Amino acid sequence: MQREPHVSERRACAALGQHRSTQRKVPRGLADEDRLTADIIALARQYGRYGYRKIAGMLRDQAGWVVNDKRVERIWRREGLKVPQKKGLLLLSATPSKRDLAGLTSHCTQPAIDELIRMMDFSK
Repeated sequence: MQREPHVSERRACAALGQHRSTQRKVPRGLADEDRLTADIIALARQYGRYGYRKIAGMLRDQAGWVVNDKRVERIWRREGLKVPQKKGLLLLSATPSKRDLAGLTSHCTQPAIDELIRMMDFSK
């Protein structure tokens, strides 16, 4: 940008709306970034319930990568990887509330819903 000597770096960057440090440092990507990304994606597919910390540990221990958790997390987020929600059992108290029943009604048939409501009426 600074081809003419009478324009300072500060003024040229201000005119462009850039930070001055972008003119001094050349962004460098690591040479092994693509291979690391492929390994992270492969492990995430193989072990679907593992998060980025567990995957980072596996990369260090099993695959021989020298990588920290922050780098793995950055790649994890950039690739849009997520751990699927755990589908656990809904434990009902002795007298379930209607809010407790709302989670059950999404996959219940109507007679089962009626039975749950009857149970709730007689438990009080």
